[in-house]
Amino acid sequence: MTDLEQRLIAKVRRLNQDEQLAIEYAVDRVLVQGRASYAPWVAGTDRRDMEKEIADELADAVIYVGMRAVMRAIAKRRRIECFKYDEAIRKFDEAVAPMVEGEP
Repeated sequence: MTDLEQRLIAKVRRLNQDEQLAIEYAVDRVLVQGRASYAPWVAGTDRRDMEKEIADELADAVIYVGMRAVMRAIAKRRRIECFKYDEAIRKFDEAVAPMVEGEP
C-alpha cells in the first residue's frame, strides 16, 4: 500500500459514518462513474477549461433545483387533494353512520 493510500485510509477512519458515506458518494460519482464514461483523470494532460466546466455544472445544478422544486410543489398539491378527499370520505361516513347502525 502506498503512503498516499495509507494517509487517505487514516483520514477516512476519523470520519463518522455519514461523512464516510458522503465521501463514498463523491468518489463513486466523480471517479468510478467518470472513469467508466470517459477515462482515468490525469491532471497533467487534462486540457479542459475548468472555469467553463464549473459554470456548466453549476448551471445544471440550478436547473435541477428548479425541477425538484416543481416536482415537490406537484407532490404537495397531490397530498392536499388526498387530504380533501379523505375529509370528504370521513364526512360521508359520519353522515351514513346512523343509517348503517340502524340496519338489522
